[in-house]
Amino acid sequence: MQANDVPGHLTPSAASGYGFAAVLLIWFSTLISYKCVSYIWALTFVTDDGSIYYQSALAILIVAGMALYRRPRLLSLSKWVPRPLDLALAIPLGVFFVFGEILLLPDQMRVPLPPDRLLPWLVISIGPFGEELLMRGICLRSLQEREPLWFAIAVITLLSAIGHPSFWSAIPSQLILCVFYTVRQNSLAASLALHVTINAMLVFHVERFFHR
Repeated sequence: MQANDVPGHLTPSAASGYGFAAVLLIWFSTLISYKCVSYIWALTFVTDDGSIYYQSALAILIVAGMALYRRPRLLSLSKWVPRPLDLALAIPLGVFFVFGEILLLPDQMRVPLPPDRLLPWLVISIGPFGEELLMRGICLRSLQEREPLWFAIAVITLLSAIGHPSFWSAIPSQLILCVFYTVRQNSLAASLALHVTINAMLVFHVERFFHR
């Protein structure tokens, strides 16, 4: 057995992950993919305020698929099966985090979703799955092999926050997702559970909190 086959071993391997330059390229590719999807979407469908969410999710899934096609071993380097402790920690942490943001950043939380029956379910399902797969499962997991952990977390936190409508309000959530992913031993199931909890709270509680 080689060193790179040992579970949890972070020795760099060209076959397992991407380097810093490649992670930046993946991020820029996501922006380009979004622009292309938006252009095609405008030619094909009637655009509205909610279409940006669908376009973003599609662009992320396209780039994630391409990145995993080149580095399929990344799929096996993160934990996919949720453990009871993952859920026991993720759900209360997500609830506590959202209520904390409501108290600290009330104005930043006043962002209602457009009236679309399917959009809330996209925000709490496909959206978090695509983002966790790309930013934690591919980018953060790759940088862990080649860079100090604090640097990898800082880079992915910033890159993820830039892709959100409000950069400063997205930084705390992206930071806690990166930290939770690594604390739970690179568990995508754990970070996805936390992400879904945060988004569900934002969609089903915060909207009522501010717009009742």
